[in-house]
Amino acid sequence: MMKLLWDLKMKSDCLWVRWIHSYFIKGHDLFHMDIPNSASWVYKSILNTRPHITDIREQWDNSLVAKKFYMSKMYRGLFQLEPNVVWHTLLVGNIARPRALFFLWLTCHQKLATKSRLKKFGMAIDTKCCFCQEEETKEHLFFCCEPMIAIWQDILLWLGVTHTPIHWQGELDWIMRYCSGKGKKCGLMKMATAETIYFCWKYRNDTCFGDTYDRNIVVDNINNTFIHRGWRIRKYRDSVAQLLM
Repeated sequence: MMKLLWDLKMKSDCLWVRWIHSYFIKGHDLFHMDIPNSASWVYKSILNTRPHITDIREQWDNSLVAKKFYMSKMYRGLFQLEPNVVWHTLLVGNIARPRALFFLWLTCHQKLATKSRLKKFGMAIDTKCCFCQEEETKEHLFFCCEPMIAIWQDILLWLGVTHTPIHWQGELDWIMRYCSGKGKKCGLMKMATAETIYFCWKYRNDTCFGDTYDRNIVVDNINNTFIHRGWRIRKYRDSVAQLLM
């Protein structure tokens, strides 16, 4: 969007740019004009990026002088303004499957489509958990719901970790403290966390749609995936072999 805004500012030799200037801008100051109600959502989105220019004023002015837009410099300028999330270390170097990492990312971002979240979007659904009568939220599923607690505890015991699961934020803080180093145990815990989140969410979905099965199957699936992924990395083979004894 910022590149398109730059094209409009520089009046690039482009048919689309000429059309915008002829029908919407009409000689007005691009950075002070109002957003036309009749404009498309794309054009509105482009104009909505104008406030961000103040955050990268130096890079923007340099690009105008050089008459060349440097995407990498603009990106780095914007990226430095955003603080790192505290849980980013759980994803860095995590050898879990991409789908598991994606669901871990969704969970940390509070974007999982739980029943309570879907209801906020206007869907007329029952927000009760499919395992109990509590309201289904991310905090309830991870880890206040009894089946989910039991699954996570079984995985931790299999890894040789003594820990009692608590509410989501507390559990996330504990996992980050446990994974603060760079050893094998940290890497295996990262993978176990991601795969457990994925299989617990899959277990929830299957139960919601009538495909019920014992939670021990979920534990076995997590263990088998853990072994398969861990054995592929040479440095983890000794640790995985010890878990199989």
